[in-house]
Amino acid sequence: MKISCIIPAYNEAETIGNVLTVIKGHPLLQEIIVVDDGSSDNTSGIVKKFSFVKLITCKKNCGKASAVKKAVEASRSNIILLLDADLIHLTKQDITRLIRPVTEGDADITISLRKLKPILNEFVRIVKMDIFTGDRCFKKDLLANLPITKNTPGYSLEVMMNDYILKNDYKLIVVDFKHVRCLYKVDKIGILKGLQGEIKMFRQILKVMTFKEMVRQYYRMIKRRTFLYLA
Repeated sequence: MKISCIIPAYNEAETIGNVLTVIKGHPLLQEIIVVDDGSSDNTSGIVKKFSFVKLITCKKNCGKASAVKKAVEASRSNIILLLDADLIHLTKQDITRLIRPVTEGDADITISLRKLKPILNEFVRIVKMDIFTGDRCFKKDLLANLPITKNTPGYSLEVMMNDYILKNDYKLIVVDFKHVRCLYKVDKIGILKGLQGEIKMFRQILKVMTFKEMVRQYYRMIKRRTFLYLA
């Protein structure tokens, strides 16, 4: 199976180079696509230093959902590996663990379980599930079938994918990224703007589902999970 790695990026000049360095030369990846979603920093400049990357540049910020859809449509593989651009301590082994259950037929989709902020981290470690994680490996038709338009809230991508997983009885495996975390918004842009960014994210999610529906989705995703992949 051919695998395309897609990385949506918005003002990720500080971290995307590290992620691409880890991905470089990975034997399971045939294609790497970065979507610069209207960044105002040097994200595209950093990406252009990596000659093996296909760069898609959006003139203005269109949101994660639309950016990822553009990359999926441009991809040439039947398996998609979706990674966030701000991952810290990612390894090639983590990438392999996320891919293998899908290529070996044990899962239709894998999602990561990474380190979060202290309070949230305790919760996800107890339930062994993070329904908002952006690190996923799945068959291309999953995302191709989502009703994503230019008006789709960017941060709603993961919960839309979760809904599709549940409706279609996809086999789900959670992969433990024990040491991986993302660079939090407060680390990137400061406490005030970081908190505003977090609020914006949850407002966008609440445009496609109520808080009650979100809790229900969390419960159903935990039940759908067939195995916690730790190897």
